[in-house]
Amino acid sequence: MKKEKRQDNIVKLENYKFSGVDASLVGSIKSVADYYDIPLTTTWIYGMTGVAFLHIVDEKSIEPN
Repeated sequence: MKKEKRQDNIVKLENYKFSGVDASLVGSIKSVADYYDIPLTTTWIYGMTGVAFLHIVDEKSIEPN
């Protein structure tokens, strides 16, 4: 049986930078918005996605999210 050689296709986006926001969903949206020059603030994205209301904290606030 012949093995096929796998080729990985790598696509690099010039001027793409991760925003560094802790919540990965918000960070991803912010990074893409910045890449496409869409004027969105991190605060607006938190509100739009509802992430700000979904944080779960345990009884003693030891393990957030």
